[in-house]
Amino acid sequence: MEDGIFIYQYLNYASNVVFINKCVYNYVQVESSASHRYNVDQLNQYKKVIEKFTLLEPDEMFINYTIFEFLMTYISRGIKQNSNRKLFIKNIRNILLDDMYKKCMKTINIKFMHFKELICYCLLKFKLYSILYFICLVK
Repeated sequence: MEDGIFIYQYLNYASNVVFINKCVYNYVQVESSASHRYNVDQLNQYKKVIEKFTLLEPDEMFINYTIFEFLMTYISRGIKQNSNRKLFIKNIRNILLDDMYKKCMKTINIKFMHFKELICYCLLKFKLYSILYFICLVK
C-alpha cells in the first residue's frame, strides 16, 4: 500500500509517462515479513496509510475498494495464521465498528467486484461471520 502511495505521489510530478510491455518491478514475498503476517495492530497502521492516501486521491470509489481489498487480505491471513473461530468473529465485529470500515461497507460499489469478493461482502454485510470463516479457511 505504501508503495502505491509513493508511486501516486511520484507520478504527480511527472510531465510524461511511457508504457513498456515488460515487467521491471520485482516484488519478493518473504513469509516472515511483518507486512505478510497477521497482526492485530496492522489495521491501525493501515488506517493511517489510508488517511494519508485519501488526502492525495479523493476518488471515494477507489478508496473504498482499496479498503475492502485490505480487509479481505487481513481476514484471509488472520484465518490461516489463527484458527480460533471465536476470536476471528470477535475481531471482525470490532473491525466493522470502525467508522472507516462502516463507511466502506455502506458505500462501496459492488458491481466491480469479482464473484468471490461479492460473496465475502454479502457475508460481512449480513453478519454471517462463521460462514465467512469457513469459506476463507478452505480457500
